[in-house]
Amino acid sequence: MVEVLVTLIILVVGLIGVFTLHSVAKRSNFEAYQYTQATYVANDLINRIRLNPIQAENYSGTYTGALTQPNVVCESTSAMVNCSRPQMRRWDLYTWERQMLGAGVTKGKTDVGGLTSPTVCVRALATGDVTVVVTWQGMSESNDAAASSADSLVSGCGAAGKMRRHIVLSTVVI
Repeated sequence: MVEVLVTLIILVVGLIGVFTLHSVAKRSNFEAYQYTQATYVANDLINRIRLNPIQAENYSGTYTGALTQPNVVCESTSAMVNCSRPQMRRWDLYTWERQMLGAGVTKGKTDVGGLTSPTVCVRALATGDVTVVVTWQGMSESNDAAASSADSLVSGCGAAGKMRRHIVLSTVVI
């Protein structure tokens, strides 16, 4: 009887360990997914700026997903669409923000495939230097590395706090 009780206790402790390990793995996987999404979002915006370099400086700003759809739609699967460069920039930013919020993956009418509470800050200079900072909310507390950055674009992007995560991509657009 005692052996069965000891075996049962060992089994329960082992199962609790397995469940805890599974929980940590899921959280880590989600954090890695968010980091990957942030990197993709930043690279996508940089590539859109590269395709419209004359408008590069006008991409500068802070984006949280609040842009409204422009009057001119600059994409079509059935016809050629002629858009000016400023119209293309507005369309780029609108479709890019939708992607940042996860419009490609939905549950009902809710976008669920994007970053958690994202803020993106862009600085594009006349010299061609472009810096994109993507911040989002993590699942657990850690040091806010962005807060100690000497670059005000990095430290001021997104809501400061122990949950803030960020990436910074810098490039030159010719």
